[in-house]
Order: sequence, then structure tokens, then C-alpha cells
Amino acid sequence: MTTIPLTLEQLKDLLTDAASVAVSQYLRHADPKSDILSKREAEALYGAGRLRDWYERGIITRSRHSAAPNSKLHYSRAECDAAAKAERLGIIIGQSLM
Repeated sequence: MTTIPLTLEQLKDLLTDAASVAVSQYLRHADPKSDILSKREAEALYGAGRLRDWYERGIITRSRHSAAPNSKLHYSRAECDAAAKAERLGIIIGQSLM
């Protein structure tokens, strides 16, 4: 087993991130409408490049709420939050999650 040295601040940040992801997952199931982000909202929060990368790597999914091919794309706030926190975790422990 490998030990990863963390400062107290890094440990606090990791625990805060874990709690944040847990709340996002709970809200996703308790109030599904609050979990939906439009493509524009998601890009403003996380960046277009990050969203595209996460989607292409299968980390997040996107959906359309209509059968029309030009209908709006939507993302899950919980999935995007979890992906962002996982990236941050990789940075803290010094590993690339790519």
C-alpha cells in the first residue's frame, strides 16, 4: 500500500470536496430538475474544453430532452462536479487523471 503525504489543508479540501460531491448526488436524486445544466451554463462553470474532454473520455454524459437533432444539450451538475473534484484530487496527489 502506498502512503500519500498530505498537508492538513489538503486533507480538509479533499473531505470538503467529497462532501460536496455527496450533496450533489443526493440533490440529483431528490430534485432531478436542479441537476440539469444547459451546455452554456456548464461551459460557464467548467469550461468548454474540460467538458468536451470529460465527455470524450466517458467521464460525463450529456443528453437532449427532445428528439430533435438541434435541441439543447444538457449535462448533469453532479457528474460535472464529480469530474472537477476528481481532477483536483489528481493534482493534489500529483497524478494526472488522463
